[in-house]
Amino acid sequence: GRFQVLTKAHDGSVWAVWSKQITGASKLVAGHWAPSTGWVLQDIAIDTVTLLEKFPAILQRQDDNALIVVANNSQSATTRNLALVKATFDALTGGWTWRPANLTYRTDVSRGIQDAPDMFWDTFRQLAVVVHDLSGQNFYEVMGFDSNDVRTDMNTPLLAITNNEWGAAMPDDITGDYWIFFIDEPVSGAIGRPVFV
Repeated sequence: GRFQVLTKAHDGSVWAVWSKQITGASKLVAGHWAPSTGWVLQDIAIDTVTLLEKFPAILQRQDDNALIVVANNSQSATTRNLALVKATFDALTGGWTWRPANLTYRTDVSRGIQDAPDMFWDTFRQLAVVVHDLSGQNFYEVMGFDSNDVRTDMNTPLLAITNNEWGAAMPDDITGDYWIFFIDEPVSGAIGRPVFV
């Protein structure tokens, strides 16, 4: 697999997610490591339409310990989908259950690793926040999900830029503000400039 991301869970175990291409499909694989079991792998999304790799991000919610994975498609893909997969946590058993993947949660997302989605936990609002670039737009879509999967949109305003690439986001734990850092990269291939909003 390629393009691995990982997070340390509340119980000290580790979750990793990566993209893997197989004959006739691309998939997201989740690996769960715990001292008692070692690595346990499972497919959490199988895409038979977009056969190229995906670029995932993973986050564990801090309120209910659920896992959320989002991923955009390869630059060479013909679709502009954002996949979303969630695993709920059972406090009685201490285990997670992956729900069916929504491979077309969004269909207007920028493609490629330079526009891969980012995620963070908003402690002020108790939201899992997803930040990603929209295809052909000069702003970032910012989506916050509560523990009931209710989405709040908090998009950035239009930005005076040419082409936003390599975005990374984080919260300010003191003020509750969000920061998005990215490169304004001219389409001509010239050296871009760092920007934040």
